[in-house]
Amino acid sequence: MKTMTCKKLGGTCDQKLSAGSWDEMVKVMTKHVMDKHPDVAKQMEKMHKEDPKKWGREMKPKWDANEMQKKPRWPLAVIHRGNESRHGDDKPGGSPSWRGPG
Repeated sequence: MKTMTCKKLGGTCDQKLSAGSWDEMVKVMTKHVMDKHPDVAKQMEKMHKEDPKKWGREMKPKWDANEMQKKPRWPLAVIHRGNESRHGDDKPGGSPSWRGPG
C-alpha cells in the first residue's frame, strides 16, 4: 500500500488516500475529488477532455517515487514499563504482586 495526500495528487486538501496500485489510486482519487471537491472535479474533467493523459503523466512519477508502506511485524501497541498497574504498591509497606522482567 502507498499513501499520498489529495494535495500531493493535485487536489486541494490534506486527506490521506491509500491504494495498492496506481490504477487503484486513480479510482480512489477520482471518487474523493467527486465527493469532496466538485469544483476540482470540473477542472479535472476539463483537463481530461483536453488531454486525457496529462494528469497521469504529472502524478504517476510522484506515485512511483513514494515508498510502499510496510506492514508492521508486531502489533503497534506500546507497553510503557513502570506504568503497569500493581496491586498493593500504592500502599505504605505494600509490595507489588506483579513482577515483570528486569
